Amino acid sequence: MAIELIQYNLDQHKVFGSCEPAAILEAVKNSSSQCVNWVDIDVLQQDWVETICKNFGVHELLIEDIFNHNHLPKYEFYENYCFLTLKMLSVDTDAEGVKFIQSEQVSILMGSNWVLTVQEIEGDIFGEVRHRLAKSLGNLRKRQSDYLFYRLIDTTVDFYFVALEFLREQIEDLEARLTAQPELNIAEDILYLKSQLRTLRKYVQPLRTEINRVRIEPSPLIHKNNLFYFNDLNDHLIMLESGFETSREMLNDLMDLHLSYLSHSMNQVMKTLSIVSTIFIPLTFIAGIYGMNFEFMPELEQIWAYPALLGFMLCLAITLIWLMKRKRWF
Repeated sequence: MAIELIQYNLDQHKVFGSCEPAAILEAVKNSSSQCVNWVDIDVLQQDWVETICKNFGVHELLIEDIFNHNHLPKYEFYENYCFLTLKMLSVDTDAEGVKFIQSEQVSILMGSNWVLTVQEIEGDIFGEVRHRLAKSLGNLRKRQSDYLFYRLIDTTVDFYFVALEFLREQIEDLEARLTAQPELNIAEDILYLKSQLRTLRKYVQPLRTEINRVRIEPSPLIHKNNLFYFNDLNDHLIMLESGFETSREMLNDLMDLHLSYLSHSMNQVMKTLSIVSTIFIPLTFIAGIYGMNFEFMPELEQIWAYPALLGFMLCLAITLIWLMKRKRWF
């Protein structure tokens, strides 16, 4: 369990790590009004989160939303703070070295000089934001809490592109495998990737709606100069939706190709069985005639009758094969 506080302005940058809630709140209380306080809770623990949120004046219903890990993206703004909850995505590797998409709920609250982030599990994707704050790169240290609020959301959305690119690589890998080995059964893999795409779209579409609310109904806490960045964020979400649609079409095309290969393979099997049946039908007919128990069949008494009949059946089979080969049936 760890809580981290980053205090910064244009001239200073301080980090308070692995502190108790009381120490964090005391440091925030003693900070200057020109200083932005970013409180980041890496691992969700209910009593710590409730203590910190109540000290920042967060409504009890929003605290309940923070603990709801299956909540769809939601944006609310009140007189003294804004609230946004959304999914944070990252591409991780399991113990066997297999990559997968990790998702967790993250809630971001923003006041006049503070930002509070609460995450479902330990670890996050905000390392670059911390680095830029520490090194005073870009505009982060020059702006207020609303710009940090935007940058945290923007970083989360950027990793949606990473997740989408990961899925595209999986689709391209499936396509290469299918092209190399058409007999492979990859239907389950295609359906799994489709379910992953549907899940990501479920996170992105409502998030775009909520970001539009930020633009259309801006909170007084968000400066007008920073609304442009939320317009850019909305454009990124539109690009994501377009990317999801393209990936879905790729999967549909891959499924059609897979079914086409299966159909072609089945046609080859049926063609082979038909050829075998065509050859053996006249042979079976001849064998059936001589299998009947008629008393008067004069040729059966001839010495040459049996080898002659076998020779005729062999010639008939060869003739049928030659005719089918000439017609390019196989």
